[in-house]
This record gives sequence, structure tokens and C-alpha cells, in this order.
Amino acid sequence: MQHRSEILLRFYSRFRGRKPTLFEAFSRQPRSYWVAMLVLLFAAGLYYQYAGDELAYVFLGMAAGAVLRDFGRFLAFVRDWPTLDRFINWPAVEQELAHFRGSGA
Repeated sequence: MQHRSEILLRFYSRFRGRKPTLFEAFSRQPRSYWVAMLVLLFAAGLYYQYAGDELAYVFLGMAAGAVLRDFGRFLAFVRDWPTLDRFINWPAVEQELAHFRGSGA
């Protein structure tokens, strides 16, 4: 299993010298995020169909709120990336990634 630091450094390394797209940033979400969104949308549909609309709107609002929150975070990441790219110590990132590859962690 990959170490969380290694995953993050690999993600940052993909954008060295170039600006990421919003889609690339959003695609970093783990599968569990997308499964949770599908479960919320499915629950909203079930409650709307069988129990009335109030609780369905709660589930729909939860899913929409999470997506909009993350959309804002990733929009800020894309906007701020050129500044981060200039100040990240890329040789240190490469050294740390080599450490992960060498240790098999």
C-alpha cells in the first residue's frame, strides 16, 4: 500500500512546470468519494420515490454541498498552482520519491 505522502508527491510531480486542469485536480478524489456521492443520490431517489420529498432534498443537498465544496477547493488549487510550482523544492520532492521507491513503502 502506498504511503499518503508518496501519493501526494506523485500527484504534485505530475504538474511540475505546467498548470493542472480542474478535471485533473478533481480526478484525485478516491473511489470512496464517488461511491458516497452515488449512495447519496440513490438514497435521494429512493426517498423521493417512496417516502416523500423532504428527506430526498436533504440527501440531494448533502451530495451537492460536498461536490460544490470540493469544486471550490480544486478551483483554488488550480489558480494557486503557478505560485506553488515556483516555490516547491523539486529536487527534494524527487529525492523523497526515490526514497519511497527504494524502501518499497
